[in-house]
Amino acid sequence: MVVVSELTLQSIEAGRIVQIRHRLANVRTVDADDRRLRLLVISCSSAKRRRPKDKIPAIQRYDGIFYKVLRKTIREGTVDYPLIVAIISAKYGLITPDTLIPAYNMKMNACQAKTLGPVIRKELQKLINKHKPGAILINLGKAYAAIIRNLPELNNAVRAAGPIGKRAAILKSWLTDDNPS
Repeated sequence: MVVVSELTLQSIEAGRIVQIRHRLANVRTVDADDRRLRLLVISCSSAKRRRPKDKIPAIQRYDGIFYKVLRKTIREGTVDYPLIVAIISAKYGLITPDTLIPAYNMKMNACQAKTLGPVIRKELQKLINKHKPGAILINLGKAYAAIIRNLPELNNAVRAAGPIGKRAAILKSWLTDDNPS
């Protein structure tokens, strides 16, 4: 899994594409003891941009409220710490915001969870053990959360729960808080 060191965001405003670049600290050079490093674990979104049909970065393709909050927070420049975003995709498993994906329509179901679950758990464990993030936020729906339930590396993670609006507020607060729990 590639760690996000630079994000390129594109949003459609008034019919034109606006590119916004945000440079994050390269986590490969962050000291393992740097407790500023954060990990966000988020699921893919049923709301997806259908165009272009060609592959585009996941952070641009997914267009649900959590992705809108993430893109806006980064665009506003309040993310000034190393951040790893791990996306659990119903189709592709554990991916990064920079992973190029085409338009698709798939939701996590029991069969996919059983197939993808062990691989996702193993990749997420490796990611956490390698980078030792100082703060972790899990923002997943029930079907996605079940995949990583009881993962020991996530015992101290903050878990966003409740209705979507509340979970979006938790995400924004966690991203902008200087000392997230």
